[in-house]
Amino acid sequence: MKFNKTLSLGTCIALAGLNSNFTLAMSDTPSAEPVVVAPAIPVESSGLAYVDDFRLLAYNVYMLPETLFSWNHEGRAQMIPQSEIVKGQDAILLQELFDNGPATTLMNGLKTDYPYQTPVMGRSKSGWDETLGAYADLSPEDGGVAIVSRWPITEQIQYVYKEACGADYLSNKGFVYARVDKNGAAYHLISTHAQAEDSACTDPAATRKSQFIEMQNFIAGHNIPADEVVFMGGDFNVIKSTDEYPDLIETLQVSEPDAFAGFSTSWDPESNGIAAYNYPDLPSEYLDYIFVSRNHAQPSHWHNQSLDVTSTNWSVDNYRFQELSDHYPIAAFSYANADTRTESFRAVNNPYQGVQFQNKANGKFVKIDANDSDGWLTVKGDVRDPATVMNLDNWYPKNRAFCIRHDDWIQVQGAQRTGSYWNWYLGGGGGNYAFFTNQDNASNKLRVRILNDDGDCLKNGDQIAFVDRSTVNGKDYFLQRWSSGSWQDHLYLWSDSIGDNETFTIHMGEAVKQDFSESLRYVQ
Repeated sequence: MKFNKTLSLGTCIALAGLNSNFTLAMSDTPSAEPVVVAPAIPVESSGLAYVDDFRLLAYNVYMLPETLFSWNHEGRAQMIPQSEIVKGQDAILLQELFDNGPATTLMNGLKTDYPYQTPVMGRSKSGWDETLGAYADLSPEDGGVAIVSRWPITEQIQYVYKEACGADYLSNKGFVYARVDKNGAAYHLISTHAQAEDSACTDPAATRKSQFIEMQNFIAGHNIPADEVVFMGGDFNVIKSTDEYPDLIETLQVSEPDAFAGFSTSWDPESNGIAAYNYPDLPSEYLDYIFVSRNHAQPSHWHNQSLDVTSTNWSVDNYRFQELSDHYPIAAFSYANADTRTESFRAVNNPYQGVQFQNKANGKFVKIDANDSDGWLTVKGDVRDPATVMNLDNWYPKNRAFCIRHDDWIQVQGAQRTGSYWNWYLGGGGGNYAFFTNQDNASNKLRVRILNDDGDCLKNGDQIAFVDRSTVNGKDYFLQRWSSGSWQDHLYLWSDSIGDNETFTIHMGEAVKQDFSESLRYVQ
């Protein structure tokens, strides 16, 4: 979770008019008192069949308080339980369940498959066997963490971290521990959401380390038998490619997964529309994991699989999104099976870069004026003309469209000249409502209609029409090839209906998914 997400949490609290003079048993910087991590105890890999017989999912579902930002929380809360990614798990470790109403919708939606559920941590002490750490009754926000299970939960504890900084200081964030009984065998689960990056923090990495020490000390002090397995998962806010990651492994005394057998990131502004909207300039990161305690029973093999899951389209303002969250869930298991995902959900080869649009009426292709940055679009290009090659895109994520659907809001630019976006002219004369390339300024109401729509992504050979909105009268019109006169073969925002002059065939390459199969291990 990045800075302006955590800032929004604090800002929501401030806007709610809460008194800021409450006292929390937390501090902005880690305590100076030394905290000793429990010593590692080597554990033989006994009872492999028992350990291997458990499948988990960790999911940061991005349900911050909606006081400032509305990200279709209720709609996503209804979609997540219908997604294939939540099927077939033994338990799910959830984070960012801050928005109470949608969080309840989500938890209720999961009850059919996961009837055993902890409360969301930090809301109250009710329903827990124990409340530990720095729980504060006056904390403005809960911890947003819970566990749901297919099997009975025989013990559940909430632990609020003693150390926190920035906006996290205003919440009861920490971890949830649950002991799960699967067919008489005990499995120990921890779901956590660690300290976020926040400019208000002196040293967020040091705060996270202190939290991980608290978690490890809890495990060491809970008298969990060494021949039982302990899983720790969630949003650790530690980037896998940094030096903090191996320190996390050692501090928690966990075994690193044998294979990261999924998408290359778990939080990705390049491919995820919500993350792209909030943080268009930040790099992609791997932040979410499910680990196994090395001091307890071990699996024979352990996968972490980031799943770049998509959703049906939903809208915020002018934009369409196909996301269930800004994070991708992490599936964890010993061995792959017939239900394990073997490829990404998203195309990874930018299939909408380098497309062409062929008009049905004259058989020619839409082209830009290669010699004029503000030149007119015309429908008279040859298939071999580089000026006919276009880059088609969503608004979010930008430059990484993986699936454009019927009636999506789009941007189009000439591939020959970066930033040569389609827009329409309103300045008088015969060019009124004609389309031209406007440098770095795309029309923000342009959409695509798939005339042979089958519910799938736009693909090679589909027939389409473009529709845009007049700012003069607020009405939508189809883009039309002008068929006669001095403006013949120019493209106009003009028509109320679709005919041959409004119909185009898209020519594009095939979508390619990321192949996960080489990293997957199956039972021999």
